[in-house]
Amino acid sequence: MTSFFSIIIPVYNVAPYLRECLDSVLAQTFTDWECICVDDGSTDGSGEILDEYAAKDKRFVVVHKANAGVSEARNSALRMAKGEWIWFVDSDDRIKSNALERFVRYECKADITYFGMDFIYEDGCRKTVCYKAVGATVIDDTTTAVFANMVKSPMGVDFFGYTWNKFFKNEIIQKNNIVFASNIALWEDALFILHFLNHAQTFAVIGESLYEYKRYTNGLTKRSNKPFYEVGRLFENSISAAKFLPLRKLAYDRAMLCYDCMSRNEGAYNSVKNIVRLYRRYSELANNELRFKVLGACRFAPVRFAVIAYLTLRFWGRIRYFPR
Repeated sequence: MTSFFSIIIPVYNVAPYLRECLDSVLAQTFTDWECICVDDGSTDGSGEILDEYAAKDKRFVVVHKANAGVSEARNSALRMAKGEWIWFVDSDDRIKSNALERFVRYECKADITYFGMDFIYEDGCRKTVCYKAVGATVIDDTTTAVFANMVKSPMGVDFFGYTWNKFFKNEIIQKNNIVFASNIALWEDALFILHFLNHAQTFAVIGESLYEYKRYTNGLTKRSNKPFYEVGRLFENSISAAKFLPLRKLAYDRAMLCYDCMSRNEGAYNSVKNIVRLYRRYSELANNELRFKVLGACRFAPVRFAVIAYLTLRFWGRIRYFPR
């Protein structure tokens, strides 16, 4: 028997928050769901909490496995998911009690549906962020502006890069074998979404908050030692594979961001070299931002001068000036 929703929760050492997350799933007013929880080698009792909930409600499906990272945990759940729609939920967050029902009643069903979220900070402050509602819209070259507004919104929130603020059509995932890249630990969500959009035909936006996301100062996204180059190349490879202009621009912007961040642990020269190479190769996707990317990657004045002087001489005749 299939479920309308498959909620996927990767779990690793989140015992203090896990019950709150699972209780929010149990509180759903729409009850046709399965919740696949993957215990990724937890050592703090999280696995026992999952077993407790599975014993009480058969809709919880628990998988215990050796630690292999969040991507492989999600991939394991995807191989088991029977629902028509997939929702990825983080184990230390909460979902609104009417979230599933709100989507079921939403008239504009699409292959991927975005929705708003509440950001909850360590000091207790809450920030609700919602994008304006968009009906089922065909993904093609004309939707560039809509995607650009969601990625670079005035609210300062990247609607594109998260998986937990979207409902995915499972048929597309299974048919095209879309999985999370298990060899990276940075922006694997955005890469998954980009691959999904490349096979999807329509998207929609529910203009309401359905998710409560907890923001911590010591989370993964705050660490500075990241494999930016490897991730940047994956996004760069996605540019040519993308079917439509908005997806190519999304992949380009992510690759450029990765190379911009390389200077933190790989030095300014390597960072700027890849920025210039990417700009030269896909200049039609750029927004005349090369000068600012170069200056941003060179965080110290002497380094800025040396790198810019070298690149200006090396690429003179090909790039005669940094765009304004």
